[in-house]
Amino acid sequence: MRVIGSEVGRLIVPYSAEEVRPESGFDMAEFVRSAGERYGFVVRPNLAELKGDYSAIEFKTGAILKGDRKISITNLAVTNAGLAIDATTTEDAEIVYEDIFDWALGAFGLRKPQTETIRYYLSSVIVEFDTAFEAAIPAF
Repeated sequence: MRVIGSEVGRLIVPYSAEEVRPESGFDMAEFVRSAGERYGFVVRPNLAELKGDYSAIEFKTGAILKGDRKISITNLAVTNAGLAIDATTTEDAEIVYEDIFDWALGAFGLRKPQTETIRYYLSSVIVEFDTAFEAAIPAF
């Protein structure tokens, strides 16, 4: 079997909103504006449509420059329970997460979680089998 490429790598980082939210409060409108500009998201949450329910917001189609690499961000979901980041690979999603969190710590006063969180990784890859697919996986 040979890996042809990655379609998507997802990183899910659960956390408690109360643990990371700044004690002075969080300006969601400024976060949406700033994150949209920083990562060039084409689709940004419409806060007016959410009518004050910011328990789940979603950004789509952005990118970040890290050194000489441009990392595409397919989707960024921010919820009260954590973050989910879709990029080309899970490694890219991890780089995006570190950048977002480091940036938000300084820009918005977010706090680092005190409890250790488990990170979940999902990958969708394209592979080529050495033998016919039916022979490699008879159940199919």
